[in-house]
Amino acid sequence: MVSGSGISARRIVVDARHHMLGRLSSMLAKELLNGQRVVVVRCEEICLSGGLVRQKMKYLRFLRKRMNTKPSHGPIHFRAPSKILWRTIRGMIPHKTKRGAAALARLKVYEGVPPPYDKIKRMVIPDALKVLRLQAGHKYCLLGKLSSEVGWNHYDTIKELENKRKERAQVAYERRKQLAKLRVKAEKAAEEKLGPQLAVIAPIKEQVKIPREKPYIYLKGEENGKTIITWNAHDSIATDATFTSEADNTIVESITFIELLISSLVMVNLFMRVVQYQ
Repeated sequence: MVSGSGISARRIVVDARHHMLGRLSSMLAKELLNGQRVVVVRCEEICLSGGLVRQKMKYLRFLRKRMNTKPSHGPIHFRAPSKILWRTIRGMIPHKTKRGAAALARLKVYEGVPPPYDKIKRMVIPDALKVLRLQAGHKYCLLGKLSSEVGWNHYDTIKELENKRKERAQVAYERRKQLAKLRVKAEKAAEEKLGPQLAVIAPIKEQVKIPREKPYIYLKGEENGKTIITWNAHDSIATDATFTSEADNTIVESITFIELLISSLVMVNLFMRVVQYQ
């Protein structure tokens, strides 16, 4: 996270399927101006309120707006759904200033879900979803269908590529389910065979507990024979294998070298058995 804000340092991938065009654009424009990097996928499935005929007539009226002496000077009439979304967001940003140009540079828009974004978790914006914002029974149309009516020629190609992507995703999902079942089976078999060894390390597990809210412990360095352990910005001084945590005021008893060696060997054995079953 960017310090002092709710902005994520990494790029956020937004799935635009069944989002309302105007609401989605306004929220993305605000996030871009705040410094967030955004990727929008599946722009062809963005929704517009109103039937397809009405929206097509509006767009045809927009096509008549041109410069008489040199039409290439503008306005430019984009046909691709991704560029229509991009132009809508641009209209909500002061794009002729350095701040606005930098915000617009943080935006990427695509039809479909191209790699590598097909392997990245995708987000939605609830305040812009059609099912939550459009009245039940109200007419609407898809941006991809509108674009195909006014000159965009890749609607069928994108649909074909999306079907292939969904088939690959389904195969990968089934494989992950099978691997999860095999892992559970291997862990149960390992617990049955390693019962005595697990009983030996059970007291050690009870002594060394890492809370969920403070899961990260790493060695920071050694000074005068003592190991400084940084635990969520709390420093704890450890001598030998005993340390006191200032974070939760708990004292962990000493663990002998033999017990640590036994626990390490048992965990390696368990890992090898899990790999063998997979």
